[in-house]
This record gives sequence, structure tokens and C-alpha cells, in this order.
Amino acid sequence: ETINKFLTQHDPQNRIKILVAVESALGLLILKEICALPRVDALIFASEDYCANVGATRTKTGEELLFARSSVVTYATAFKLQSIDMVCIDYKDPEQLRLECIQGYNLGYTGKQAIHPNQIPLIYESFCPPPDKIEFAKRILHEFSNHQHKGKGAFELDGKMIDMPMVLQAQNVLSKA
Repeated sequence: ETINKFLTQHDPQNRIKILVAVESALGLLILKEICALPRVDALIFASEDYCANVGATRTKTGEELLFARSSVVTYATAFKLQSIDMVCIDYKDPEQLRLECIQGYNLGYTGKQAIHPNQIPLIYESFCPPPDKIEFAKRILHEFSNHQHKGKGAFELDGKMIDMPMVLQAQNVLSKA
């Protein structure tokens, strides 16, 4: 509240946004309240701080972080905020970074923290949908439009049942392309 009053006085145009780092168990428990605050634009998952707080042991696969990572991205999405995934502390290991990027992307994160400039190209590449997913998404939306004009709902494409959730996923893919 104090920060909001200060910012309202000094930035009445609301140009300054707040990026919130989620670093603890308590932070996870009050995400709803945090996300509802004015000016919050993104949630950042601070994995190392979180592990230190809850006493978790970091592993290469990150299963100890799945609940927290999922919670952060879920709340960010629900409140239409950016979700920025954890930093890869093994900054000299591109395969570890790639694994974490794939996990974060698959969980729905919109980006990832970098602690070294060499990480940026791989992070950028990982958070852009691959060409085959973009092409399939385009085909889904094209076929959906055709089926809508015919008054039909769900349809099959490449052996997959396509319904409204798949159409929304296709739109999400194209919005990230």
C-alpha cells in the first residue's frame, strides 16, 4: 500500500510497473492478494530463494519445484500477468538450461530469467514456438473457420480431435510466434 501511494503520487500516468519475485512458501500462499495489487505486471519465480525457504534440495530435474512453478504460472495467467521462470544457476551447462526452458515453456511461462548473457539466445529460442507447432496451429484455425461456416463444432485433423480447447491452444501458440 505504501509503494502504491508513492507511485500514484510520482507516476500518475501509471507507467511504472512492478515485477514481483516469489521467493517463499508464504509468497505462494498469498499469490492471489499479490496479483490483485495495482501495477503488478509480472511474477518471477525465485527458485533458489524458495528452496532455501522450504528446505528443498535442488535437483537437475526440478521435481521439487513443480508445485511452486505451477502455482506461479497459474496465478500469473489467471490475473493476465507475465510469468517469468526461474534462473538456471548452471550457467555453463546449455543442456540444463534447455531442459529448464522446455519445462518452463510447457508449464506456460512467458519467459525465463538469465544470469549470463550467453543464456539469452537459448532462452529466446526456447520460448518461441517451433515452426511445426506454428504451422499446425495455423491449420487448426483455418479448419476451425471452415467448420464454423458449415455449422460444425469439433472436427478431426491429422488423427486428433480438435475442439474449442485445442483452438484456444492454437491461438496461444500463434500469439507467441
